[in-house]
Amino acid sequence: MNKQLDKFPEKSCTEESYALYILPVVDFRILLFDHQVLEKKSQFDKWAEHHVETVYNVSFPNILELAWFVASALLTIPVILTFKLYSTVF
Repeated sequence: MNKQLDKFPEKSCTEESYALYILPVVDFRILLFDHQVLEKKSQFDKWAEHHVETVYNVSFPNILELAWFVASALLTIPVILTFKLYSTVF
């Protein structure tokens, strides 16, 4: 009749109780793994303080600010030259 019911039969009561029993053990192992990872990361951070040089990256807003400054300077130069040319003619 229904092929999905044939593929996945219902679990027995013993399987369900075993799954409920094993779940906290799995969660405990995951928490233990997370703790070990955090401990290793903190050890690496302590080591890196003395062994790794700090690299200063140019952030995105600084690049935009520099581009705006260059663009405004480039737009100002023709205006100044035009004003000087206009003032010398008249």
